[in-house]
Amino acid sequence: MTLIIVLIVFSIILLSIFIGFYIWWVKYGKKIFKMFTDLQKMGKSDNNIPNFTNLGEQMRLINDLLSKKLKK
Repeated sequence: MTLIIVLIVFSIILLSIFIGFYIWWVKYGKKIFKMFTDLQKMGKSDNNIPNFTNLGEQMRLINDLLSKKLKK
């Protein structure tokens, strides 16, 4: 009997988490990922916006810049 109650509570919690995530995805998630693709398109057409296609290289450059600033 206790196991059944625990499983029911666990199922309700899991279901509410999935419903909350679905609502978040519909409202905000799709827009966030669309924003990244739009930034990449804008970066190719405008030179003022950084290029996000090679993120590893950008992170290395930022790390080098910060290490130089911290050494001073």
